[in-house]
Amino acid sequence: TTAFFFNNLSTSLFGKWYDFGVYAGFILLSAMIMLEFFSLKSMPVFRGFIIACFALALICLGFINYYPVWIVLGIASLVAFVYKISYWGNDLEKNNHKLGGRVQKIFIPSFLIIIISLMFITLGGNDKLGRYIGNWRSQLGVPVMEVKPSWLGTWDMAKKTLSHDPILGAGPNRFSAEWVKYKPISINQTQFWNADFLFGVGLIPSQLVTTGLLGALAWLLFLFSILYYGVRFIFTTSQDKSTRALLILSFFGSIYLWIFSFVYVPDKGLLALTFLVTGLFVAILTDTKIIKNLDVSLVEDPRLSFVSILLFVVLIIGTIATGYLIAQKYVSLYIYQKGQTLLNAGDIAGARSQVLWASNLSQQDLYFRNLSEIDVALAGRLLSDKTLPKEEVRLRFLSQVDSAIKEAMTATKLNPLNYANWLALGRVYEALVPLGVDQSYEESQKAFKKAQELNPTNPSILLDYFARLEINKKNISKAKEYVSQSLKIKDNYTQAVSLLSQIDEQEGNSDIASRRLEEFLSSYPQYADAGLYLQLGYLKYKSGLYSQAITVLNRAVSLVPNFSNAKYFLGLSLSQVGDRAGALQQFQDIARFNPDNQEIKRLISNLMSGQPTDPKATTTSTTVKKK
Repeated sequence: TTAFFFNNLSTSLFGKWYDFGVYAGFILLSAMIMLEFFSLKSMPVFRGFIIACFALALICLGFINYYPVWIVLGIASLVAFVYKISYWGNDLEKNNHKLGGRVQKIFIPSFLIIIISLMFITLGGNDKLGRYIGNWRSQLGVPVMEVKPSWLGTWDMAKKTLSHDPILGAGPNRFSAEWVKYKPISINQTQFWNADFLFGVGLIPSQLVTTGLLGALAWLLFLFSILYYGVRFIFTTSQDKSTRALLILSFFGSIYLWIFSFVYVPDKGLLALTFLVTGLFVAILTDTKIIKNLDVSLVEDPRLSFVSILLFVVLIIGTIATGYLIAQKYVSLYIYQKGQTLLNAGDIAGARSQVLWASNLSQQDLYFRNLSEIDVALAGRLLSDKTLPKEEVRLRFLSQVDSAIKEAMTATKLNPLNYANWLALGRVYEALVPLGVDQSYEESQKAFKKAQELNPTNPSILLDYFARLEINKKNISKAKEYVSQSLKIKDNYTQAVSLLSQIDEQEGNSDIASRRLEEFLSSYPQYADAGLYLQLGYLKYKSGLYSQAITVLNRAVSLVPNFSNAKYFLGLSLSQVGDRAGALQQFQDIARFNPDNQEIKRLISNLMSGQPTDPKATTTSTTVKKK
């Protein structure tokens, strides 16, 4: 059971659960520094509030148990601890010669974080403590996980990108395009084979791919300057302790947050906090004259005054225009999401209206691609509409398809490096192939080839697009070639094995189809799929191997207890071996989910009256519903 207030939430109020963990770590670090270095004795209420934040953040962080946060906090607390007992206040205690001229103090907050961090670092992974916390989160319904490319995978992407774009990289927001182009083929053996990652292992490492060496150098200079000025400042004694304490808070907070921009991809709120804290740090450095100010008088030189005012006005206008465009994009995204909600509810016409509105507000390839897919669906509905005259159906169909083609082509022009746009264009032309429209097959194949060039190691392009196109063209041998190619890229591709077996069966090679399924299920038991067991069970039933069919179909039902199609052939097989009671139970189970199915009613009647059951089933596509 799960707690009602979590209910399997994959995100928190602060974004992803790991974002929440980083926030909690920042609050814990800030509270520790305030308790260590700020003078709070005269403010007992505020001090109590900081202690409460310290405790609450520690509890939240223990619940999330994000390993990198514990490492960073442990190191930061150790540095603060050593700094406090060895340097802090030394300039104010020069006359105190106790313990070698230094006042030695062990303050509880930093020492406590060091101990707790060590405990979670050593025991919080796959050890007993980590497993206990993981089980506790599972019981509460809090799935805390993160899926992203590894350091090695991100570095591999960077090397391949920099080999052809070394200075500026692939361009802003192009990591996903580089990922699908260069991802290791070994990824296809994992459950994330079809994931198009938008970032690498962290935000800043991903910039090496998208901004090249120039961007990487800019980031290094920026981060180095923060570290240089921070270290330089905290070991000076020219400022009062309040100013130094405030700088320590902003410096430690900045370093902490930038580290997580390096090892993690923070959400927008966390990134905004990072820049805010960094801005506070720079402001303190400026105020204390560590960073020198350049004073320029605009009054003494009229020409300089004119140019500066002009630039200032242009900057204001540009800021307002940029804000308007950003707001327009957010509004368009909100409208687009409303369209997706309508689409999921089955209101295709309403969804099209919303997505069209979104595309008018902001020219995004996603919107035009979605519009194209909606128009293809509407065109398909027209072909099945028997209430309209044939000529009107033809004209409206051609108009809808023409709109779909234009929208898909617009998507490819807006973002020619997104393989999904080319797949959408190919799908439009593919819909015309069964109708015999001239050049539709060639145009579809051309678009699919462009998509494959951009995403060469994705087996679904070969299976779901090239193979399906050939099937629509009635070129079965060519379709089998594409399916076989997809299996070479991903040998545990369940859908490919299923389609290849169906083709074998249609060609009259049921033995080959059955053997293919058996080999796959024995080689990859971890990819056991109820649909594959149904397919194999049907082939066994069709071949008269009823006992084997019963064994296989029972496995399908064990995976999906209310799998009506599997129960249908299981019932037929049981009746063939004389187990009429078992067969009756299967058909009665189906009847609960398919009360209007006449075939099931007839079979139940025959079984109860002792008559033979022979539905003459010839395909796995029965009239019962899969539940």
